Amino acid sequence: MAEITARRYAKALFELAVERGTIGEYEEAANALLGALGRDSELAAFIGNPQIARQGKLALIQDALSGKVPDDFLGLITVALDKKREGSLYAILTMFLEMAREHRGITEAVVTSAVALSESQLSGIGAALTKKLNKTVIIKQLIDPGVIAGFKVSVAGMLFDATVSSRMDELRKALLQ
Repeated sequence: MAEITARRYAKALFELAVERGTIGEYEEAANALLGALGRDSELAAFIGNPQIARQGKLALIQDALSGKVPDDFLGLITVALDKKREGSLYAILTMFLEMAREHRGITEAVVTSAVALSESQLSGIGAALTKKLNKTVIIKQLIDPGVIAGFKVSVAGMLFDATVSSRMDELRKALLQ
């Protein structure tokens, strides 16, 4: 339920940004607020604390962001706090950023491997994905020692698994049939 609500707020924010032609400004504001919430655990705890009055939260957000972000952006954040959706604020902003990237033809791919891949390997994967998806692909690399060898790529709701463990699973299934 919380995800549906967050998606509604994110969509409203995105549609407002498109209507006003301010997607870039809204993205900067969303990134700044997400960064602040991620860096400052006290701020995140303050905003998420149901025992703190909404007026205190609103005053803090408005003082911190007024004049630094578009008024409409601040207005939507204010509405979210008024409606007691502060727990969804992180999800709202993250979903908005996903929508904005999608609008600009950009997608994020997560490449998981046992060891760090070289820049040339990552750029080769990125080039192949860009060609396949017909979108600009931003690569995010994760290191997982549980991956025996090879790599897996998660992008646009798809998983490309080129790990040794997945190949072994396929072989095991083929032998059992």
